[in-house]
Amino acid sequence: MYRIEVRPDGDSIIIVRKGEAQLATPQGIANIKAGDMATVRGAGADARYQNHCGSGARRLGPVE
Repeated sequence: MYRIEVRPDGDSIIIVRKGEAQLATPQGIANIKAGDMATVRGAGADARYQNHCGSGARRLGPVE
């Protein structure tokens, strides 16, 4: 179970509540687990993401 929010500034927020989701960009794939949240900025080849771990630690995506 997950939630996707598209904000007016173009950012997208993906929140995984149960299970797992995959976030794919041209630079690679990130697995987002239950309790984690990812922020996606940009589109296409310019897309960048940041995965925010449920533990409070931050893990940057491969394109950051």
